[in-house]
Amino acid sequence: MIVSIIYILTLLILFFVIFLAIKTIMKIRNISPNKKNNQEFSKIEITDNDLVTKLKELKKMHQEGIINKTEFKLAKDKLLKK
Repeated sequence: MIVSIIYILTLLILFFVIFLAIKTIMKIRNISPNKKNNQEFSKIEITDNDLVTKLKELKKMHQEGIINKTEFKLAKDKLLKK
C-alpha cells in the first residue's frame, strides 16, 4: 500500500517536471513571439526618406520587447545595407 502511494507520488512529480520542462522549452522558442515580428521587420519597405523613421520604429519595437537584441541588430543591418 505504501509502496503504491510512493510510486503514484513519484509519477506525479515526474509529470510535473516534464510539464515544467515543456513549458520552459515553449517559452524559449517563443522568445520570438517575435517570429511574427521577424516577419514584420523583414517586410519593412526601405526608402531613403524613411530610413530614420524605420530605425526609430525598430528601436521602439526593441525597447517594448517586441523584438530581441539579435533581431534588432539584424533588422538594423538590413536597413542600413539597402
